[in-house]
Amino acid sequence: MLSNRENKQSAGFTLIELMIVMAMVGIVAAAMYAAFEAQVRGQVSQDISLAMTQNLRAAIDLIASDIRMAGCDPDGSSGATIEAASANSLLMTMDIGGGAQGQPDGVIGPGERVQYAINTGGNLGRAVDNGALDPLHGVDLQCDALNFVYLDVNDTPFVPATAADRNRINAIQVSIVIRSADTGVANPGLLRSYTNNTVYRNLQGVAIYTAPGDTARRFQLSETVDCRNL
Repeated sequence: MLSNRENKQSAGFTLIELMIVMAMVGIVAAAMYAAFEAQVRGQVSQDISLAMTQNLRAAIDLIASDIRMAGCDPDGSSGATIEAASANSLLMTMDIGGGAQGQPDGVIGPGERVQYAINTGGNLGRAVDNGALDPLHGVDLQCDALNFVYLDVNDTPFVPATAADRNRINAIQVSIVIRSADTGVANPGLLRSYTNNTVYRNLQGVAIYTAPGDTARRFQLSETVDCRNL
């Protein structure tokens, strides 16, 4: 039979065994953390992408709707037209209401002069009746580029420098690049290793914005809109 002394000496774990177990636990914990971080990063990325895409889609839909109504002048007396057109700003008028029953009334009244441009806060802005360029839908869309390309009846791009030129506009190509406010500070697991050097181009292939190598996530939408009333 073994003595009590021998039983005590053979019980428990050795230091080497404990170190091996601790190392194995550390490896498993590190793997679990990496998997968890990747899952969180993916979820946060999806949430940001979804919110930005929805807001950007709503913004370009509103711009397209206004462009389609630009120049609406049912009785030819309001003078509705595109008043100013540049590569990054668009000002248009439309006679779409004001009458006793909401019908066009022959004048450019409240809500019938609309401008789009990037405002001083860097937001994609919409101004009504020469007012402030307020963020579209009340959403602060940080905008790095707002680009307009003007096409004639032959789909040839041109610069509408004069009123006569603006009357030749048959379609407008709109391109928007927006930037996420999250640059990795709030969610370092998402953008910690992300560097954005993307060159964003309009539908003509012309560069409209080059990311400066930062960690901001950006999204772009472009659309060709027919000017139905010009």
